[in-house]
Amino acid sequence: MSANRECGAGFSPRFSWRAEARPTLLLSSILALLFIDVLLGYHSLYLRDIAHYYYPAKHVLRSIVLGGEFPYWNPLLAAGQPMAANPEHEVFYPLTWLILLPSYDLGFRLLLVLHVHICAWTMYALLRSLRASVPAAFLGALSFALGGVVLSSLTLLPILFVLAWLPLTCLFTRRFLLERRPRDFALAALSLGLQMLVGEPTTVAQTGFLLGAYAIAVGIRERSIRPLLKVALISLAALCVAAVMILPAADHAVDSVRARGFAFQFVTTWSMPPARTAELLFPNVLGHHHPDRNLYWGGTLYDRGTPFFLSVYPGLFIAAMCLTGFVLRLRGAALTASVFAVSWLLAIGHHTPLWQWMYDAGLARSVRYPEKFLLMGVFAATVFGARVFDRLLSGDEPVRRAALRVTAAIAGVAALFALIALTPMHAKLFIALWQPRPAELGEMLARSRSAWIVAALFATLFVLLLRNFPRVRTRVWLALATLFVLLDLGLLFPELAPRMPSSYFNEPPLLARQLPAQRDDWRFMHVVEWQTQDPAFRPFMAGPELYWIRRNALRPMMPARWGIRTVMEVDYDQTALQPTSDFVEVVNFLARGRPDWPELIAPMANARFLGSYEDPRRALERVKGDRRLVQPVRVTPLGENPRYWFAERIVPVRDLEDFASKLATARSTRGIAYVVEDRRSRLSGQAGLPVLHQGVVRGVRETANSARIEVDAAGPAFLVISVTPHKYWRITVDGRETEAVIVNAGFQGIEVPRGRHVIEMRYRNPLVTAGAAVSLASLLALAFITMRRL
Repeated sequence: MSANRECGAGFSPRFSWRAEARPTLLLSSILALLFIDVLLGYHSLYLRDIAHYYYPAKHVLRSIVLGGEFPYWNPLLAAGQPMAANPEHEVFYPLTWLILLPSYDLGFRLLLVLHVHICAWTMYALLRSLRASVPAAFLGALSFALGGVVLSSLTLLPILFVLAWLPLTCLFTRRFLLERRPRDFALAALSLGLQMLVGEPTTVAQTGFLLGAYAIAVGIRERSIRPLLKVALISLAALCVAAVMILPAADHAVDSVRARGFAFQFVTTWSMPPARTAELLFPNVLGHHHPDRNLYWGGTLYDRGTPFFLSVYPGLFIAAMCLTGFVLRLRGAALTASVFAVSWLLAIGHHTPLWQWMYDAGLARSVRYPEKFLLMGVFAATVFGARVFDRLLSGDEPVRRAALRVTAAIAGVAALFALIALTPMHAKLFIALWQPRPAELGEMLARSRSAWIVAALFATLFVLLLRNFPRVRTRVWLALATLFVLLDLGLLFPELAPRMPSSYFNEPPLLARQLPAQRDDWRFMHVVEWQTQDPAFRPFMAGPELYWIRRNALRPMMPARWGIRTVMEVDYDQTALQPTSDFVEVVNFLARGRPDWPELIAPMANARFLGSYEDPRRALERVKGDRRLVQPVRVTPLGENPRYWFAERIVPVRDLEDFASKLATARSTRGIAYVVEDRRSRLSGQAGLPVLHQGVVRGVRETANSARIEVDAAGPAFLVISVTPHKYWRITVDGRETEAVIVNAGFQGIEVPRGRHVIEMRYRNPLVTAGAAVSLASLLALAFITMRRL
C-alpha cells in the first residue's frame, strides 16, 4: 500500500504555490468557519484580558494616532504613562495597525483571528520545509492552531503574536544552518525581529532556546560551534531590526516598577502543578472553563485559582504520535524530549528548587508566570508528532503498530477512570483531591464523569482509525483523520474562545453614560478593583453574567474605551512608572486608617468622581435580579480638582513613609504640595520657597503628548502639575526650560516667577527615534540580502 501513497513526497526545493495552495486554503477555510460569527461582527471574543486590557488599550492607541500624534504618552491611564516604550501596547508591531481600519471593532477582531490563521500557515510551512507530506503538515498545522496553547493565547495577545511567527523563525534558521544561504539568514532575522517587535520577552526567550537547542544538535553532528555562532548572529540582526522597540522598552523597564524586582511568591505565581501534565493527554482532567461559574476543580492547585493557559492540550493526534516517536526513539526524539524536559521543569515553577536558585542568583526577579515556559515544549512536541505521523503515512508499519499500542494504552487509562467515575468511589476521590465547594460539587462530578467517558471514546476512535489505516483508501482515511482532529479539539473550542454579542463592547455601559460627556479636564478615581478581596462584594466577583457585571462596573482599563481618564488603577502588567507605584502605596496605607481618604487624595490626583462598589443587594433589587443589567458602581462627586493648580503651601517630607504619616493626620490637602526635602532644595537653589504667592491658571490646551498652560502669578509661585513625572517630559516657562520636582509622590511641580507666563509641556522619547534609525538601516540591509540573486 505504501507504494501507492503519494503522502510521503517531501518539500520541493522550489516552493510551488500550486502544490501548497489547496491545503493552505483548506486550513484558512476551516479556521474562518470556526470564527465566522466573529469575522462578520455578530459576536466578539472577550475572555480575560481581551475585555479588561487589550480592547480598551488598543482603542486608546488608535485614538491618539487618529488625533494626529505619535503615541509616546498615554494620558488616560494612571495619571499618564509611557505608551510607545511599554511593550504591552505593541506599538511597533506592524499588524497592530489593523486597529486603524475605519471600524475599530472590525480591526480588533481581525487582529485576533488573523494570528490564529498565521499560526496555521507558518506551522504548515515549517513542516513542509522539514519534508513532511502535505497531509502530515496540514494536520500538524491544524492541531497547532486549534491546540490549547494557541487558543488560550487569544486572551494573551503578546504571546499569540510571538507564537504566530515562531514556526517561520525556525524554518529560515534551520535552512540557513543547513544550506548557508544569505537569503535564509535575512528572512530568519526578519522573522525573529517581528517576534521581538511584539516585546514579550519570555516567549521570545523560548524562541531563542529552541533555536539554540537545534544549533547545538547540528553542531554536535558537525563537530563544530559554527551553528551556534550563526544563531547568535541571527539574534543580533533581529535585535537590530527590533531596536525601535527594544531600546525604549529596556529604558522603560529601568524606570518602571520592574526595576525593583518582584517577590519570589509573585514571580512564581501561576507555576504549573505537575498534575497538569496529564492534560497533555486528557483535555479536561482538571476541569472545564466557564466564564461565569467555577467548573475548574484543578484551581485548588494554583495560587490564583485558575491556570495561566486555559488549556495545554495539543490534541490526541499530536500527543499519541509524539509518544510513539519517543517509544521508537525516532530521529528527533532526543532533541524533542530534551526541549520538553527543560520546558516542563521551568513551567512547574516553585514545585522544584530551580526557580528559587534562579531567583537568588538574580536571573528571575522580574520574570513572571512560569507556566508560560510550557509553550516551547508543546511547540516541539507538535513538530515532532507531525513528523512521526508522516512516517506512518509513508507506510512505516513499526510506527503504526507502536502508535496503536500507545493509543490503546491511553484509551485503557481513560476507560479505567471512566469506570471509576461511574461508581460511588468517584465522589470520595474527587472530594479528597479537589475539595470543591458543596454548591458546585454535583455539576463538577457530572462534568468529571463525562470528561473521562469522552476521553476514552476519542482514544478508542483513534485506535480504530490506526487499525484500519491499511484497509481504507488514503483520501477517505485522511478525511476521517481530519474530522477526528476537528472533533477532538473542537470540544474545547467553546471554552477557549467563548463569544459575547458585539454590543458588549460597542454600547456604552450605564456608568459611562452617567459621567459628564466632557471628560478632558478631570479624572475618575475608580477603586472597584481594590475592593475585590472584600467578602461584602462577592456577588460581583463570580456567578452568572460575571463578565456583564465587570463591563457595567467599567473594571480597569475599560474606562479608557469611553475616553475616561483614570487614576489609582491596579497595575496588572507591572509596567507603571515608579512614582505611580509610590503614590498608590501611600494611598493604600492611608485607606486602611482614614475612611475619608478619597477627599484627601482627590485634590492631588485631579479626581472629580469616585467609583466604588455599592451594596450588591440594593443593586440587584433595582434590576429585579437581572445581573446583565445591574449597575454595581456608585459614583460619588469629589468636587472640582483641576489638573494644574498653584500651591498655597509646600510641606517638606523626608520620604514616602513620612508623606504617608503626614497625610494620615491632615485635615485637608487642598492647596498643599508635599515635596521630599532633598528635591525641595532645588527650588530657587534654596531650602524651599519662604513665601508662595497666589497664581491663576488662565487657560489650558492639551494633546496626548503636550500641554500649554497660561498662568498669572502675583509673585514667586509653585505650579502643581497632576501628571505623572518622567525624565522625558520637557517643561518650559516662556520658552526657557525649567526642572520639575516630584510632588505628592506621584506628580510634578515647577517654580513660576511673577507675572503672566506660558508654560509648555512636551513629551518625546529620544530612544524611539534612535531605535527607529537602527531598525530602518537593518531592514534595508536585510531587504538587500533577501532580494539578491544567489
